[in-house]
Amino acid sequence: MLNDIPLEAPWAAPQADEWDRITMKEFIDRQCYTNFAKCQAYSIVGTTCAVAVHEISMLWFLWFMKSAAWPQFELGLCRLSSERKTYIFADGTQSLSEAMAKNLGSDELIMNSNVISIKQTPTRTTVSTQTSGTVRTYSAKYVISTIPPNLLATVEFDPPLPRDKQIRFCKSAMGTAPVLYLLYDKPYWLDKGLSGGCSCLDKNVAFTNTEGCSKSGQQPSIKVCMAAEDYRHLADIPQQKWPEFLAQQVSEVFEVPEMTNYTSYYLFDWRAERYSGGGYGCVLGPGVLTGTRNTDLEPFRKVFFAGADFSNKHVNKMEGAIQSAENVCKDILSELGYSEGEINKISIPRQTPAMLNYTLLERLLPSVQTMLNVVKVLGVVGLGLFGNFLYTHRS
Repeated sequence: MLNDIPLEAPWAAPQADEWDRITMKEFIDRQCYTNFAKCQAYSIVGTTCAVAVHEISMLWFLWFMKSAAWPQFELGLCRLSSERKTYIFADGTQSLSEAMAKNLGSDELIMNSNVISIKQTPTRTTVSTQTSGTVRTYSAKYVISTIPPNLLATVEFDPPLPRDKQIRFCKSAMGTAPVLYLLYDKPYWLDKGLSGGCSCLDKNVAFTNTEGCSKSGQQPSIKVCMAAEDYRHLADIPQQKWPEFLAQQVSEVFEVPEMTNYTSYYLFDWRAERYSGGGYGCVLGPGVLTGTRNTDLEPFRKVFFAGADFSNKHVNKMEGAIQSAENVCKDILSELGYSEGEINKISIPRQTPAMLNYTLLERLLPSVQTMLNVVKVLGVVGLGLFGNFLYTHRS
């Protein structure tokens, strides 16, 4: 199915209209024959996109998978545990933003200021921001917006955005993904021979895994992701009780009582993040992708859109955000008259991560549907031969 989806134009897939009318829940329910398989698929989709399976278009999710070389890349990193640290920032990904901010200097950065309007004239583009009731304006030839699509609907554009682009932004839904880090004085799970990672299908813990989150990157910790429906199960519990409740859940999942003895915790609720409105990224429901196509990627006059949500490669991933920003910068430099050779100098060298190498048995294993069809054919042939055997011997 992934091979049928053009990465640059998923709406042009042969069955795009049909697939875009189907939710991932409908697809999973059709393809999975056991409750375990269904729950596992629900958990993978929920923890990956932080939304419920009935809220995602099947076409969008297939495109999302292909854009990130998933599942080969995602599952490959899990299996290649010895190489996993290669893809983790020692001090967390925020350290990258902090280093960039330091390099720019405090005078060049304006923090905690809402963009309220963007006005374009034939020669200039003016951005108005508001901070504590004070409105300030900034002018430039070009503007690069990294505001998530779901929040762009709150920005006033003059002239107004094209209708299809407005629809795309309004129908882009941000996921719900509170994240809890439980910090310990020692990795109790390792003493039991456990890795610290699991996918839990019958608890309110959607997914847990080991990941250092302190500045030193050395303190043992468990990261608890609560996505979509798993988060809704906690709605009746006061937020200050979440660490205690979830630590108990983690302890029961791993069957390690000591895991209730966390030394401290860090809770971040993406719903309360005013500049994203949720996490991890925007997803599209049925009918949106084929209805609006690539309108979100196209610039609006002198306003260009960049970010993880505005990429057709590694959608909703950091790599996608970097590639999107690089492409936008190249487009603007081209409009400013720079040569192709000068523009290519800004390309960022990348190292292709190791992919998952499937075994021969894994490559040859049939799908469940194919296996059932083979069993049916063999059953019919077997009954025919058995009937012929009985008929021959009676004669």
